[in-house]
Amino acid sequence: MVLEVDRVRAIADRVASSSGLEVVDVEFVGGGKHRMLRVFIDRPGAVPTPDHPAGVTHEDCVSFTREFGTILDVEDAVPGGSYVLEVSSPGLDRKLTRASEFERFVGSRVKLTTRQPLDGNRFFEGRLDRFADGKLTLDLSAARKKKNRPAAGAPQTIEVDFANVEKAKENRLDLFSRPTTGKTTRMGRKVEKPRDPKSGGPSGQKDRGRHDTRHTNK
Repeated sequence: MVLEVDRVRAIADRVASSSGLEVVDVEFVGGGKHRMLRVFIDRPGAVPTPDHPAGVTHEDCVSFTREFGTILDVEDAVPGGSYVLEVSSPGLDRKLTRASEFERFVGSRVKLTTRQPLDGNRFFEGRLDRFADGKLTLDLSAARKKKNRPAAGAPQTIEVDFANVEKAKENRLDLFSRPTTGKTTRMGRKVEKPRDPKSGGPSGQKDRGRHDTRHTNK
């Protein structure tokens, strides 16, 4: 059976919203005995700190993992054998994937890669000045690294179609006036599904199996 990522994302969104959190991204990687389901959560409106740039605490990750993991078990949303469920904050580089996120983070410094080159370049860094009508405007003069800033006399801004954005991240290093630890708050949980004595494969939804929990902060 194939994992239905949209279904897992919907469950994650439901659990997050009940605790005032939001889901930034969901990834399912690896295969066989090394499958991993990663969920990145954030807390909208939280005041970031150097240790927790996203405003998400270890307790948030633990609570979310417990509730989310239980629902995944009950609904048998992750078919197949064992896997590791890892829940963490976005860290210093939060992914931006939806139009609503670009609207929310206007004024922030972002890095993005376009699908098609613009003026011979696909990699841009700058301040997100505007997002409207499916287009975003970057102030390239606000790039953190001098080499990424436009030369004197060159255009200081660039307009990018949202549909042309392959990937983008908000850089949260700007939020602090002193060096940060760059810590990501993370919680991992290994889900071992019991074997069916008749088929040798994972048993069904009724027997939810054993859960080994490990806590890590990186």
